[in-house]
Amino acid sequence: MSTPNTTVKPSTIFFRVLRYTLVYKGRIIVVLAAMLLFSAFQVLPLALIEPLADNHLGKREGTVSSREILVHFKDGTQKNLVDLLPHPTYLEWLKDYPVLRSIVVSENREAPKVRMDTAGLVLSATAIQVPYRPLNPLAKTEWKTLEEAQPEYAGNIQSFSRSTPAIQPAPLWIYALIVPILYFIKGIFGVLRHVVLAWVALNVVRDIQNDLYKRMLQQPVGFFRQSRTGDLISRLVNDVTVLSSQVVGVLQDLIQSPFEIIAAVSMAFIIDWELALTFFFVIPLLAIPMQVMSRKIRKASRRAQEKRADISSVLVETLTGVEVVKAFNMQEYELSRYSDETLSLLRREMRIRKARAFSSPATEQIAAFGIAAVILIAMWRMAQDPQVGFGTLASIAGLITATIKPIDRFWKARLLGGDVCLKQTHFRSHGP
Repeated sequence: MSTPNTTVKPSTIFFRVLRYTLVYKGRIIVVLAAMLLFSAFQVLPLALIEPLADNHLGKREGTVSSREILVHFKDGTQKNLVDLLPHPTYLEWLKDYPVLRSIVVSENREAPKVRMDTAGLVLSATAIQVPYRPLNPLAKTEWKTLEEAQPEYAGNIQSFSRSTPAIQPAPLWIYALIVPILYFIKGIFGVLRHVVLAWVALNVVRDIQNDLYKRMLQQPVGFFRQSRTGDLISRLVNDVTVLSSQVVGVLQDLIQSPFEIIAAVSMAFIIDWELALTFFFVIPLLAIPMQVMSRKIRKASRRAQEKRADISSVLVETLTGVEVVKAFNMQEYELSRYSDETLSLLRREMRIRKARAFSSPATEQIAAFGIAAVILIAMWRMAQDPQVGFGTLASIAGLITATIKPIDRFWKARLLGGDVCLKQTHFRSHGP
């Protein structure tokens, strides 16, 4: 009789591996820092889509930047119109870095577009209309005079005039230079993350393998009499080999994927929190088919690994008893038995391949619906709010797309092939 073949939950398997991993705390901290920076530099190029598109492609007819308008007050003072309009708080953090501000901030957000009723160098106090958005987030943005939108200036404005803005949007060549640099830095952190994590993971596999062998040697003789030799060999060779090939990728996906998802969602909320709410619609829908497929793949992988142990047992029994096989002319019987086992393994492997084949199209289709929802909501927002441009839509859609693979990797990152190995790592200490 072999050891019991009970099913272990994936969470239990994960915590067993985690216990071995925590021995290498110092390198784990390095891995986490590299993963965090890798995720940040992965979403930065997508965040640059908004300022790039809005500053160079998002010109609307009949509007000018509030940075180009000077407000003349009756007391003789003058201020730039952009300084009088409300703007996001995070722009204050970049106030002392005008070059960086011109690169990473959309002109629509920093200097909202205003309407001009008439043309000329000097304009009346009612010739300029600024966007005014009510407190209700679903309400449409209205065009009002500055005195109507900002009552504290009522009766103090004498006129407006055009001026050349002191800060110009960053030229296109700056973006062409920055994007390769960002990907190069991201690649450095990616290499560091992978190499250090591989060192940790391979040492974890070595520790598990040594622990498995140690515990097997501690078993009483009765354990070996009741266990199949091929099954024990399979645990020490096949299961650990599968675990070794998967543990690096699994640990990386389980840790890295949440960082990438959090980075993308956080950047989306920084760009436009209303459009970013779409994530709470898309991510749960993506999780449903992934969970179903993951369960099927995990179940089929566990059965396939158990079938490999059966094949090893057939081989050991045949090779150790080859004289008996030859004496009783049982070659055809043994061949038939071995063929049945390999056919069963083939069918189980095909179930794994089919589940994986269906998982990617299913998640991509749901993600496509999510992007379609973003486009529709963005079209409505662009009609409601002039500060929302094409760049905002493109950035949010890109960030949603960037979460598809991390979510997919996270749900699939289960120690599928190592299930059998890990649940047999701790043999019973006393008796068979």
